[in-house]
Amino acid sequence: MRHTVYYILLLLCIALPITDKDKKAKQLYVQGRELRSTGDTYSAMQCFLEAIETGSTDTIMGRVYANIANICRGAEEHSLALAYYQKSAYYFLLNGDTLNYNYALNNQAWEWAVTEQKDSALYILNQINGNPVHNKQWETYAALYYSLHQYDSAQVYLDSLLSQGYDEVYGKLLKAQIFYQQGILDSAIYYAQVVYNQTVALSDKDNALYIIMNGDTTLSNEQILSLASERADIEKQIEEQGRNLSQSLVLLQQERKPNKSLGKWLIAILSFFLISLLCAGAVVYYRRYMRYSRISSKRYAEIERYAEILRDSRTLLTDISWNDYSQLCNFINQRFYLIIDKLQSMTSLTENEVRLCVLVLIRIPQKQMADMLNYSPSSIGRIKDNTAHKFGIKGGQLRQFMIDLIVKE
Repeated sequence: MRHTVYYILLLLCIALPITDKDKKAKQLYVQGRELRSTGDTYSAMQCFLEAIETGSTDTIMGRVYANIANICRGAEEHSLALAYYQKSAYYFLLNGDTLNYNYALNNQAWEWAVTEQKDSALYILNQINGNPVHNKQWETYAALYYSLHQYDSAQVYLDSLLSQGYDEVYGKLLKAQIFYQQGILDSAIYYAQVVYNQTVALSDKDNALYIIMNGDTTLSNEQILSLASERADIEKQIEEQGRNLSQSLVLLQQERKPNKSLGKWLIAILSFFLISLLCAGAVVYYRRYMRYSRISSKRYAEIERYAEILRDSRTLLTDISWNDYSQLCNFINQRFYLIIDKLQSMTSLTENEVRLCVLVLIRIPQKQMADMLNYSPSSIGRIKDNTAHKFGIKGGQLRQFMIDLIVKE
């Protein structure tokens, strides 16, 4: 019974914070949408970014990222918009929201379309599967072919949309722009006037007025001046919106940068960890040093004494043959047998390289080494360097390396 209660409490401790995260993220999303509808994209962006900071993985996060992407699209930052549409698609897919996942794919395709990336746009469009998305999908096809100046192909998709009762402003504006580019001014003016009367989006209204002013030759001077004045007012409002969008993007870019304070804390923690490791290593090394310090000086002196005996021995070549070079080992210490075995087990040394290590240890002159190993004096240095390289050291460090082996054995 106690175990059951324990597990229930544990599940509650895990589930409650997640529920709170999702609830807070939804509240911030709703608040951000309301602010964005009033044109305050800066405050809306703050809400969306706070929603991201909650760490929620609910499907609402897909909507949060989609709204950030829409703000980026409004500022014509298509690379940023594409990145955030991709994030929104991830959260929709994670939560099994197929419909919104397909809409997110369509938005990605639209960003590829307006940047004239035909292959990428078509690849994404072919992944969309869902009838409710088809109207938006065909709209994206039309935008893609319009950006590629393939107006006839764009018209095919737009006509299919309009024949099904499609009533979106963007498609009608696209038809007006296509007719204007093709020089079919009557149709261009007709659709531009429909857009002008139907839309509340400033950029769409501005584009419609441009087509009317430049395509309608029946306008009087007074009408042209009136439309030009209206366009000037609209462009001022668009400029104000642009400043608001720019501030929102600055906020977004700051959020995308690494957190400097967090980085400083991470550096401090890593530094402390590394210093602790170094201190622990120093303590271990010191203890080992103290363990061997009492005998190392004695052994070092012993090595030097035997080396002196061997260097002064004029009968070295005759008294000690390499066929029985254990006698040479006995000159140094019985312990040297273990050093030879260790040398051969540490790396793939040849027999002559092992002999060279012995001669280097007891400081046999290079010319004498050459005689004993049947090499030329010039080859000894190269063999010495190659041997040292196998231990990961330089040739000049080989003797000290050998001494360390004896001292620590």
